[in-house]
Formats: sequence, structure tokens, C-alpha cells
Amino acid sequence: MRILSRIGLPAAGAAVVAVGLVAAAPQASASTYTYAPSDCSVVTGAPYETVQMTCTARPGTQQWQLFANCTYGSIINKPDVDVYGNVVTGDGTSSLHCPSSTFQVLAYFEIVS
Repeated sequence: MRILSRIGLPAAGAAVVAVGLVAAAPQASASTYTYAPSDCSVVTGAPYETVQMTCTARPGTQQWQLFANCTYGSIINKPDVDVYGNVVTGDGTSSLHCPSSTFQVLAYFEIVS
């Protein structure tokens, strides 16, 4: 499972970042998806396509990562792509980069092991 909560961003157009809960295929067979823990926060950097999730109270041996579905392009042609951040063990930050011209990001917390 993955968790969903929308955060509006001050970017060109209707840029949106969401953190959410949906069923989805895991990157690795051992992966599980869970509610975003309360100790985790998602921020976007500059440029907008950079997304980071920082968690501050994860169990020391837990491996997790940020996963995002990035929608980019024009109003007429809106392709999307799945992007995975780096795997983190315990506390830390997982970062990823969506394609340029991204205008919507659905970001998810994923427990890897």
C-alpha cells in the first residue's frame, strides 16, 4: 500500500505534489507499501522536479525509499513515468528527480525490507 495526501505547490501552472496510499506493483518482490509515517515529510526543491522525503524516527534496520509517479509535458500530451529514490536504512532522506516540465507528482513511502 502507498499513502496519498495532496500538497499544493507555488509553481507554474497547477503544480501538485501528493503523498499517498494506493495499491501498486513494488519495485522489488520483497517490497511492501504502508501509510506514510508521521515522522516523514516530503518537500520539493528547485527545480520543481526534485522531490525529497526525510524520515527521522525509522527503525535502525528498516530499508525504505521514496517512489513517485511524475506527470509532465503539455496540457494535450501528459505522459507520466515512475521514478524511485535511493534506498535508505533507518533515518535519512530519499531523493528523486522527475523529468523536466513535470507539473504533478504523486509521491509514496515504500518499505523495502
